[in-house]
Formats: sequence, C-alpha cells, structure tokens
Amino acid sequence: MALGLIAFAQFATRNMQKVPGGAQNFLEWLVAGLYGLLEGIMGRHLVKRTFWFFATVFIFILALNWAGLVPGVGTIGWGHRTAAGFKVDQPLLRGANADLNLTLAMAMTFFAAWLVWALREQGCVGCCGSSSRPRARRPA
Repeated sequence: MALGLIAFAQFATRNMQKVPGGAQNFLEWLVAGLYGLLEGIMGRHLVKRTFWFFATVFIFILALNWAGLVPGVGTIGWGHRTAAGFKVDQPLLRGANADLNLTLAMAMTFFAAWLVWALREQGCVGCCGSSSRPRARRPA
C-alpha cells in the first residue's frame, strides 16, 4: 500500500500546473483539507511542525482501510468446513489493520514522535517540574 501511495503522489505531482486537474487536484484537495482540519484542532504553531506526520499516517490508514473493503480480503484462503459453513483460518489477503504488528509499530512510532515534539516545545524543565519564572518562547 505504501508503494501504491508513493506511486500515486509521484504521478499526481510529476507535471504540476497552476490550475490543477485530475490527480493533482485530488491530492491538493486532500492535503489542504487535512491541513485546515489539523490547524483547527492543534493550532497554527503545532500543525506547522507535525503536519507531515499526521497527514502521512491519516492517508496511510485511510488507504489501508479502503483496501480492506476489496472483495476477497479476509474471506479467501485456507480453512476447514464446520457445521455453520466454511471457516477461513489463514486468509490469502487480510486487512493490514487486522495485524497487531502494524498497529503496535504505528503506536510506538507515534509515542516516540510525541516525546520528541513535547521535549522540543517544553524542554526537560517543562516536563519535570514547574519553574518560578515564565519561559521565553523560541522563535519558530
């Protein structure tokens, strides 16, 4: 799925036009819509730093969920006959979000990224205790 998304992004942006059409228009709509949504939730400052991550994860999960809707995913494979019908034990194709490995890897990646972002914003003093004087904000 990741290779398919990379190929689509390359196809949509290989011949950029001022007035987009087709795939470029869809990609620009998706990115601009996600940016506006995240900016409304997180604020301008944080979305500038984290948009690349959240947009990538959102588009990746959306594509995986759509791919899981393809007929045959999770229903065609090896199994055995039961009284209620045929039970698939080992599907040929299965939804990516049905695998604990992907879910765990994404959770660990987000946890590490969030720690880095929090330490960059607040510093170690900001997370380990309060200071009597307010901290000056660093320029973006």
